Amino acid sequence: MVPWTADYKFDAAVFRRQSRTIARHLTRHIYIFGMAGEGFTPMLGIVSLFLPTIVERIAWGRSLSFRYRPGER
Repeated sequence: MVPWTADYKFDAAVFRRQSRTIARHLTRHIYIFGMAGEGFTPMLGIVSLFLPTIVERIAWGRSLSFRYRPGER
């Protein structure tokens, strides 16, 4: 989640530290976007108009231990 100070300002130092920790210990592939930190979590992009490509991307992600967990963020 995006860190905020006690006076509701963005805490850039904590955000950078959290980002470095994720990059060092979880994944080097971080895409941070949005205003609420929704991109702070590692995600697997499988979007395609070609079903075999989607299936291939799901298999690749599963080989890297990505798992779909309904309701989990």
